[in-house]
Amino acid sequence: MVSKDGSIVATSDDSSMTMGDVRGWACRLQVGSASDWLGSRTGGIVSGNSFPTRTPHIRHGDLRVKEETDPRRYPPYKIWQGELRDGDDTLVFLTPTLWEWDQGQGAIDGWITWQKNVDTQFGARAKDIFGGIWPVARPVFDATSLGIQTFATLAGLWSPFGRSMQRPIGLQRDPNQPDGALFNPPFWR
Repeated sequence: MVSKDGSIVATSDDSSMTMGDVRGWACRLQVGSASDWLGSRTGGIVSGNSFPTRTPHIRHGDLRVKEETDPRRYPPYKIWQGELRDGDDTLVFLTPTLWEWDQGQGAIDGWITWQKNVDTQFGARAKDIFGGIWPVARPVFDATSLGIQTFATLAGLWSPFGRSMQRPIGLQRDPNQPDGALFNPPFWR
């Protein structure tokens, strides 16, 4: 909630339950049809899925309200309630977003980071030591370091391997930062 002068009156960051594939995750709500684990559907949202009904744009029944006795939070539910009056100087901005959630860091992410860190920390030193003993080896160390540092760029957000993380769906590449992202949610009146 913001007053007309731009000062923030109140904020809320209200998230629903994590929804999707429930295999191994007791705290998730099973939604979608992407996964089939040993003949049992475990969820996972893919194109063509809808939730909570086949017509999610039409409300069926009452909105869920977060209560101590029933903490489940999944659509459709109430995210804000209050009174707005004509002439009041308070504005309310609601920004519904859908988020993708990738669990943990993959093995390849850790291995690439380890390779880059070892080269950064010890590569030049190894080149000096072995290049002093055997000068013809110096270019090999330079070429190896170049390969490792180049390979390490494969683990960025926009790279072929991607990055495990939570992020809102609709991120776009930031033209001013190669690994940066911009998020501009749609605005409705």
